[in-house]
Amino acid sequence: TDIVENYPGFIKLTGMELAEKLKEHALSYPSVVIKEEKVELIEKKGNLFEISNSKAKYLAKTIIFSTGTEIKKLNVPGEKEFDGRGVAYCATCDAPRFKDKKVIVVGGGNAGLESALDLLQYASEVNIFKLRDTLKGDEITLEKVQSNPKTKILTGVQLTEITGDTLVRGVKYKILKTGEEKTMDVDGVFIEIGWIPNSDLASGLVEINEK
Repeated sequence: TDIVENYPGFIKLTGMELAEKLKEHALSYPSVVIKEEKVELIEKKGNLFEISNSKAKYLAKTIIFSTGTEIKKLNVPGEKEFDGRGVAYCATCDAPRFKDKKVIVVGGGNAGLESALDLLQYASEVNIFKLRDTLKGDEITLEKVQSNPKTKILTGVQLTEITGDTLVRGVKYKILKTGEEKTMDVDGVFIEIGWIPNSDLASGLVEINEK
């Protein structure tokens, strides 16, 4: 996250700064140890869990899964081919690369709106593509995005293809109500349609669903 403004005790700081402060706080307790090891298998052993990899095994009474997520892909033609060449999934990381460029953000939830805010600092124009007829996000972020003259919002549209040569040069999209297909020249496509949880390690230990 680029800017955090709603965490008590801090007026404003970056996501990285907040993460470092949380890490520093955790490590102030002598019982906390951070091990940079990959967890390959978790098995139930009586009343305990055995966490193991090729080098070590650990027994624990309790496990907290904080395994994060993977970006959900659109799976449209051109997305894979232009990944890293105009297709991006992290505006905080890649927004500066699109200074004075025209870009699209696919997704109108909070993640899409925050990506748009990051991009508005650099891009010449930010188009937001939303499947449904309305944007969905917190009021303050939505107001900031909508009030910026560089923002253009297209609702009820579906991106169907990403086109280009060595880099992204445009997209094809469909207006859902009419089925009309259109094109737009753009330099970048930021995809923010949600995440898939990395919950495979918990499978078989607890009941899990798609979320």
